[in-house]
Amino acid sequence: MRKMDSYIEIGNYIFRTGKVNAISIKRSRKTIGNTATIRVPNFQKKLDGLIKVGDPVLIKFGYDGDLKEEFAGYVTGIKPKSPLEISCEDELWKLRQETVTQSWKSTDLKQVLNFLLPGSEIETQPIVMAPFRLDRVSKAEALAKIKDAFGIDVFYRSGKWYVGFAYNERVTPHVKYHFQKNAWMDQLEYKKEEDIKLQVKAISILPNNKRIEVDLGDKEGDTRTLHFYNKNEAEIKVLAAEKIKQMKHDGYVGKFRAKGLPFIDHSWIVELQDDFYTNRAGNYFVDEVTTTYDENGINREIELGKKAS
Repeated sequence: MRKMDSYIEIGNYIFRTGKVNAISIKRSRKTIGNTATIRVPNFQKKLDGLIKVGDPVLIKFGYDGDLKEEFAGYVTGIKPKSPLEISCEDELWKLRQETVTQSWKSTDLKQVLNFLLPGSEIETQPIVMAPFRLDRVSKAEALAKIKDAFGIDVFYRSGKWYVGFAYNERVTPHVKYHFQKNAWMDQLEYKKEEDIKLQVKAISILPNNKRIEVDLGDKEGDTRTLHFYNKNEAEIKVLAAEKIKQMKHDGYVGKFRAKGLPFIDHSWIVELQDDFYTNRAGNYFVDEVTTTYDENGINREIELGKKAS
Protein backbone atom coordinates (compact mmCIF):
# COMPACT_ATOMS: atom_id res chain seq x y z
CA MET A 1 0.00 0.00 0.00
CA ARG A 2 1.34 3.42 -0.94
CA LYS A 3 2.24 5.90 1.78
CA MET A 4 0.89 9.45 1.44
CA ASP A 5 3.41 12.26 1.84
CA SER A 6 3.04 16.04 1.81
CA TYR A 7 5.12 19.21 1.98
CA ILE A 8 3.60 22.66 2.47
CA GLU A 9 5.23 26.07 2.72
CA ILE A 10 3.21 29.00 4.08
CA GLY A 11 5.35 32.10 4.45
CA ASN A 12 8.27 31.13 6.71
CA TYR A 13 6.59 27.96 7.98
CA ILE A 14 6.90 24.42 6.66
CA PHE A 15 4.42 21.59 7.32
CA ARG A 16 5.55 18.10 6.44
CA THR A 17 3.74 14.75 6.33
CA GLY A 18 1.58 14.26 9.41
CA LYS A 19 1.39 17.97 10.25
CA VAL A 20 -1.62 18.74 8.04
CA ASN A 21 -5.26 17.92 8.74
CA ALA A 22 -6.64 18.39 5.23
CA ILE A 23 -6.08 20.11 1.88
CA SER A 24 -8.61 20.94 -0.83
CA ILE A 25 -7.61 22.38 -4.22
CA LYS A 26 -9.94 23.54 -6.98
CA ARG A 27 -8.60 24.05 -10.50
CA SER A 28 -11.07 25.13 -13.18
CA ARG A 29 -11.19 26.58 -16.68
CA LYS A 30 -14.53 28.18 -15.77
CA THR A 31 -12.90 30.63 -13.36
CA ILE A 32 -9.77 32.79 -13.70
CA GLY A 33 -8.11 31.70 -10.48
CA ASN A 34 -7.32 28.39 -8.81
CA THR A 35 -7.96 28.17 -5.07
CA ALA A 36 -6.87 26.02 -2.16
CA THR A 37 -7.90 25.52 1.47
CA ILE A 38 -5.42 24.19 4.03
CA ARG A 39 -6.33 22.97 7.52
CA VAL A 40 -3.49 22.62 10.03
CA PRO A 41 -3.30 22.37 13.85
CA ASN A 42 -3.36 25.83 15.44
CA PHE A 43 -0.48 25.20 17.85
CA GLN A 44 -1.32 26.82 21.20
CA LYS A 45 -3.69 29.03 19.20
CA LYS A 46 -0.73 31.14 18.08
CA LEU A 47 -0.29 30.14 14.44
CA ASP A 48 -3.17 32.33 13.22
CA GLY A 49 -1.20 35.37 14.42
CA LEU A 50 1.96 34.32 12.59
CA ILE A 51 0.55 33.61 9.13
CA LYS A 52 -0.43 36.70 7.15
CA VAL A 53 -2.57 37.45 4.09
CA GLY A 54 -0.21 37.66 1.12
CA ASP A 55 2.23 35.04 2.42
CA PRO A 56 3.42 32.79 -0.43
CA VAL A 57 2.08 29.23 -0.44
CA LEU A 58 3.44 26.04 -2.00
CA ILE A 59 1.62 22.70 -1.78
CA LYS A 60 3.20 19.40 -2.79
CA PHE A 61 1.99 15.89 -2.10
CA GLY A 62 2.13 12.39 -3.48
CA TYR A 63 3.06 8.84 -2.56
CA ASP A 64 6.18 7.24 -1.10
CA GLY A 65 8.23 10.43 -1.14
CA ASP A 66 7.50 11.27 -4.79
CA LEU A 67 5.93 14.70 -4.35
CA LYS A 68 4.33 16.74 -7.15
CA GLU A 69 3.47 20.43 -7.02
CA GLU A 70 -0.30 20.73 -6.74
CA PHE A 71 -0.68 24.44 -5.98
CA ALA A 72 1.31 27.66 -5.71
CA GLY A 73 -0.13 31.00 -4.69
CA TYR A 74 -0.79 33.27 -1.73
CA VAL A 75 -2.76 33.36 1.51
CA THR A 76 -6.05 35.22 1.02
CA GLY A 77 -7.76 34.56 4.34
CA ILE A 78 -7.33 32.95 7.77
CA LYS A 79 -10.07 31.53 10.00
CA PRO A 80 -8.67 31.38 13.57
CA LYS A 81 -10.27 28.16 14.69
CA SER A 82 -9.04 24.67 15.42
CA PRO A 83 -7.83 23.34 13.09
CA LEU A 84 -6.69 26.60 11.52
CA GLU A 85 -8.26 27.15 8.09
CA ILE A 86 -6.15 29.00 5.51
CA SER A 87 -7.64 30.13 2.18
CA CYS A 88 -5.34 30.60 -0.82
CA GLU A 89 -5.44 31.81 -4.41
CA ASP A 90 -2.94 31.53 -7.25
CA GLU A 91 -1.23 34.40 -9.14
CA LEU A 92 -4.58 36.10 -9.58
CA TRP A 93 -4.30 37.35 -5.98
CA LYS A 94 -1.37 39.61 -6.93
CA LEU A 95 -3.42 41.08 -9.77
CA ARG A 96 -6.18 41.98 -7.33
CA GLN A 97 -3.74 44.36 -5.62
CA GLU A 98 -3.07 46.51 -8.72
CA THR A 99 -5.55 49.05 -10.11
CA VAL A 100 -5.40 50.31 -13.71
CA THR A 101 -7.08 52.88 -15.95
CA GLN A 102 -6.48 52.79 -19.69
CA SER A 103 -8.42 53.21 -22.92
CA TRP A 104 -7.73 52.16 -26.50
CA LYS A 105 -9.49 53.52 -29.60
CA SER A 106 -8.49 50.41 -31.49
CA THR A 107 -6.59 47.44 -30.10
CA ASP A 108 -6.35 43.68 -29.94
CA LEU A 109 -6.25 41.17 -27.12
CA LYS A 110 -2.48 40.70 -27.21
CA GLN A 111 -1.83 44.44 -26.74
CA VAL A 112 -4.22 44.65 -23.78
CA LEU A 113 -2.69 41.58 -22.15
CA ASN A 114 0.82 42.99 -22.53
CA PHE A 115 -0.39 46.07 -20.67
CA LEU A 116 -2.02 44.02 -17.89
CA LEU A 117 0.66 41.32 -17.60
CA PRO A 118 4.01 42.94 -18.52
CA GLY A 119 6.90 40.51 -18.67
CA SER A 120 4.62 37.46 -18.43
CA GLU A 121 4.56 34.52 -20.80
CA ILE A 122 1.18 34.60 -22.53
CA GLU A 123 -0.54 32.22 -24.93
CA THR A 124 -3.48 33.75 -26.76
CA GLN A 125 -5.22 34.04 -30.13
CA PRO A 126 -5.72 37.11 -32.37
CA ILE A 127 -8.92 38.84 -31.22
CA VAL A 128 -9.75 42.39 -32.32
CA MET A 129 -11.20 44.41 -29.45
CA ALA A 130 -11.95 47.73 -31.21
CA PRO A 131 -12.53 50.45 -28.57
CA PHE A 132 -11.83 49.09 -25.10
CA ARG A 133 -11.70 50.88 -21.76
CA LEU A 134 -10.61 50.03 -18.23
CA ASP A 135 -11.67 52.54 -15.60
CA ARG A 136 -10.14 52.16 -12.11
CA VAL A 137 -10.39 48.38 -11.97
CA SER A 138 -7.96 45.84 -10.61
CA LYS A 139 -6.00 43.80 -13.11
CA ALA A 140 -7.98 40.75 -11.95
CA GLU A 141 -11.24 42.57 -12.67
CA ALA A 142 -9.89 43.55 -16.08
CA LEU A 143 -9.20 39.89 -16.93
CA ALA A 144 -12.68 38.95 -15.71
CA LYS A 145 -14.17 41.64 -17.96
CA ILE A 146 -12.26 40.25 -20.94
CA LYS A 147 -13.35 36.70 -20.11
CA ASP A 148 -17.03 37.65 -19.86
CA ALA A 149 -17.03 39.97 -22.87
CA PHE A 150 -15.45 37.51 -25.30
CA GLY A 151 -16.50 34.17 -23.82
CA ILE A 152 -12.90 32.98 -23.53
CA ASP A 153 -10.85 31.15 -20.91
CA VAL A 154 -8.39 32.96 -18.63
CA PHE A 155 -6.09 31.02 -16.33
CA TYR A 156 -2.53 30.79 -15.01
CA ARG A 157 -0.60 27.52 -15.12
CA SER A 158 3.04 26.51 -14.90
CA GLY A 159 4.35 30.06 -15.16
CA LYS A 160 2.20 31.03 -18.15
CA TRP A 161 -1.10 32.83 -18.70
CA TYR A 162 -3.56 31.35 -21.16
CA VAL A 163 -6.16 33.80 -22.48
CA GLY A 164 -8.06 32.36 -25.41
CA PHE A 165 -10.73 30.07 -26.70
CA ALA A 166 -11.67 27.01 -24.65
CA TYR A 167 -9.81 23.75 -25.35
CA ASN A 168 -7.42 25.47 -27.74
CA GLU A 169 -3.99 25.43 -26.04
CA ARG A 170 -1.04 24.59 -28.24
CA VAL A 171 -0.10 21.62 -26.02
CA THR A 172 -2.82 19.44 -24.46
CA PRO A 173 -1.69 16.47 -22.31
CA HIS A 174 -3.66 13.21 -22.39
CA VAL A 175 -4.41 11.02 -19.35
CA LYS A 176 -6.04 7.56 -19.32
CA TYR A 177 -8.67 6.37 -16.85
CA HIS A 178 -10.27 2.93 -16.66
CA PHE A 179 -13.50 2.38 -14.74
CA GLN A 180 -12.46 -1.07 -13.60
CA LYS A 181 -8.92 -0.02 -12.58
CA ASN A 182 -8.37 3.57 -11.48
CA ALA A 183 -11.65 5.51 -11.70
CA TRP A 184 -15.21 5.41 -10.37
CA MET A 185 -18.21 6.56 -12.42
CA ASP A 186 -20.29 7.88 -9.48
CA GLN A 187 -21.82 11.06 -10.94
CA LEU A 188 -21.36 10.30 -14.64
CA GLU A 189 -24.30 9.82 -16.97
CA TYR A 190 -24.17 8.61 -20.57
CA LYS A 191 -26.48 10.59 -22.88
CA LYS A 192 -27.41 10.53 -26.55
CA GLU A 193 -27.09 13.76 -28.52
CA GLU A 194 -30.82 13.86 -29.25
CA ASP A 195 -31.61 13.64 -25.52
CA ILE A 196 -29.57 16.73 -24.59
CA LYS A 197 -31.68 19.90 -24.45
CA LEU A 198 -29.82 23.21 -24.35
CA GLN A 199 -30.68 26.85 -24.82
CA VAL A 200 -28.02 29.53 -25.26
CA LYS A 201 -28.58 33.22 -24.55
CA ALA A 202 -25.91 35.15 -26.43
CA ILE A 203 -25.31 38.75 -25.35
CA SER A 204 -23.13 41.19 -27.27
CA ILE A 205 -21.98 44.31 -25.39
CA LEU A 206 -21.43 47.22 -27.78
CA PRO A 207 -18.92 50.07 -27.28
CA ASN A 208 -21.81 52.40 -26.32
CA ASN A 209 -22.87 49.84 -23.65
CA LYS A 210 -26.00 48.85 -25.56
CA ARG A 211 -26.69 45.13 -25.86
CA ILE A 212 -27.77 42.71 -28.55
CA GLU A 213 -29.39 39.51 -27.23
CA VAL A 214 -30.15 36.34 -29.18
CA ASP A 215 -31.67 33.07 -27.92
CA LEU A 216 -30.87 29.82 -29.72
CA GLY A 217 -31.45 26.14 -29.07
CA ASP A 218 -34.15 24.22 -27.22
CA LYS A 219 -36.60 26.43 -25.32
CA GLU A 220 -37.16 23.74 -22.68
CA GLY A 221 -33.45 23.04 -22.25
CA ASP A 222 -30.89 24.08 -19.65
CA THR A 223 -29.83 27.69 -20.24
CA ARG A 224 -26.26 28.82 -20.80
CA THR A 225 -25.37 32.52 -21.09
CA LEU A 226 -22.52 33.74 -23.32
CA HIS A 227 -21.10 37.27 -23.39
CA PHE A 228 -19.31 38.87 -26.33
CA TYR A 229 -17.94 42.33 -27.01
CA ASN A 230 -18.84 44.42 -30.05
CA LYS A 231 -20.30 41.55 -32.10
CA ASN A 232 -23.29 42.03 -34.41
CA GLU A 233 -26.38 39.80 -34.35
CA ALA A 234 -25.18 37.58 -37.20
CA GLU A 235 -21.82 37.01 -35.50
CA ILE A 236 -23.25 36.06 -32.12
CA LYS A 237 -25.69 33.65 -33.79
CA VAL A 238 -22.73 31.84 -35.35
CA LEU A 239 -20.82 31.81 -32.05
CA ALA A 240 -23.83 30.58 -30.08
CA ALA A 241 -24.56 27.83 -32.61
CA GLU A 242 -20.95 26.65 -32.35
CA LYS A 243 -21.23 26.56 -28.56
CA ILE A 244 -24.36 24.41 -28.75
CA LYS A 245 -22.55 22.06 -31.12
CA GLN A 246 -19.71 21.74 -28.59
CA MET A 247 -22.05 20.84 -25.77
CA LYS A 248 -24.26 18.34 -27.62
CA HIS A 249 -22.77 14.91 -28.24
CA ASP A 250 -23.25 11.21 -27.51
CA GLY A 251 -21.22 10.56 -24.42
CA TYR A 252 -20.66 11.09 -20.75
CA VAL A 253 -21.69 14.19 -18.83
CA GLY A 254 -20.96 14.95 -15.20
CA LYS A 255 -18.13 13.99 -12.86
CA PHE A 256 -16.12 10.92 -11.91
CA ARG A 257 -13.70 10.11 -9.09
CA ALA A 258 -10.08 8.95 -9.16
CA LYS A 259 -7.13 8.65 -6.79
CA GLY A 260 -4.07 10.92 -6.73
CA LEU A 261 -2.30 9.23 -9.63
CA PRO A 262 -2.21 10.00 -12.45
CA PHE A 263 -2.07 13.80 -12.09
CA ILE A 264 -4.78 15.59 -14.08
CA ASP A 265 -5.59 19.26 -14.71
CA HIS A 266 -8.43 21.19 -16.30
CA SER A 267 -8.35 21.65 -20.09
CA TRP A 268 -6.42 18.39 -20.46
CA ILE A 269 -7.90 15.40 -22.27
CA VAL A 270 -8.96 12.21 -20.52
CA GLU A 271 -9.37 8.91 -22.33
CA LEU A 272 -12.13 6.92 -20.60
CA GLN A 273 -12.25 3.14 -20.91
CA ASP A 274 -14.81 0.63 -19.61
CA ASP A 275 -14.64 -3.16 -20.02
CA PHE A 276 -18.42 -3.48 -19.57
CA TYR A 277 -19.36 -0.79 -22.12
CA THR A 278 -16.55 -0.81 -24.66
CA ASN A 279 -18.66 1.19 -27.16
CA ARG A 280 -18.67 4.12 -24.71
CA ALA A 281 -14.91 4.60 -24.71
CA GLY A 282 -13.91 8.09 -25.69
CA ASN A 283 -11.84 11.21 -25.14
CA TYR A 284 -13.11 14.24 -23.23
CA PHE A 285 -11.76 17.62 -22.20
CA VAL A 286 -11.68 18.33 -18.47
CA ASP A 287 -13.46 21.43 -17.18
CA GLU A 288 -12.65 21.21 -13.47
CA VAL A 289 -10.64 19.16 -10.97
CA THR A 290 -11.15 19.21 -7.21
CA THR A 291 -8.37 17.43 -5.32
CA THR A 292 -8.44 16.53 -1.63
CA TYR A 293 -5.70 15.29 0.69
CA ASP A 294 -6.97 14.02 4.05
CA GLU A 295 -7.54 10.92 6.18
CA ASN A 296 -9.37 9.33 3.23
CA GLY A 297 -6.31 9.56 0.98
CA ILE A 298 -5.62 11.62 -2.13
CA ASN A 299 -8.77 11.88 -4.21
CA ARG A 300 -9.76 13.78 -7.34
CA GLU A 301 -13.22 14.71 -8.56
CA ILE A 302 -13.02 15.34 -12.31
CA GLU A 303 -15.72 17.23 -14.21
CA LEU A 304 -15.94 16.54 -17.92
CA GLY A 305 -16.33 19.18 -20.61
CA LYS A 306 -16.97 18.64 -24.30
CA LYS A 307 -15.99 15.49 -26.15
CA ALA A 308 -12.54 15.64 -27.74
CA SER A 309 -11.82 14.36 -31.24
